[in-house]
Amino acid sequence: VIAYDPEEGTWRELAPMPTARTRLRLVATGGHLYAVGGFGNPPVALPAVERYDPTRDTWDPVAPMTEPRGLPGAVAARWGDRDVVVVVGGGQGELFTPTFTVADSTEVYDVDADKWQALDARLPRGRVSLVCALEADGSVLAIGGATGEPTPLRPTALVQALALPTGREPH
Repeated sequence: VIAYDPEEGTWRELAPMPTARTRLRLVATGGHLYAVGGFGNPPVALPAVERYDPTRDTWDPVAPMTEPRGLPGAVAARWGDRDVVVVVGGGQGELFTPTFTVADSTEVYDVDADKWQALDARLPRGRVSLVCALEADGSVLAIGGATGEPTPLRPTALVQALALPTGREPH
């Protein structure tokens, strides 16, 4: 892991992540950086999540996702009064083999409780390599990516909004 210091114009090495992986997502919330999912070696989707503490330059494992996911969409959000990480879609199984599938599910990580919760909301079709963004009203946008089961994957321009359930917080 390396970090750029824009004031100094330099790069420096940081502590390495405990789990070597590619095609993960990074999300910043609550003063920490979360490494979410990705593919290991061999390129099989991982449920692993690790939190980087910049004040200590350390990575610590946190609760794994309920499903392994490589190249999911991920974004930090607020759900009620809780900081959460929302993860949408992603690839599962071994990358680009007959066991590779594309997830249509969504799960939410409660930062304080160190727990994941699967949501009932599903994408109309599974997506991988998508981007998530947060709207002003708190909805999570699932943007672009690729669809296709098992392969070939086909790019999509779909944009869909997911509203976190109201009236209840993560549990």
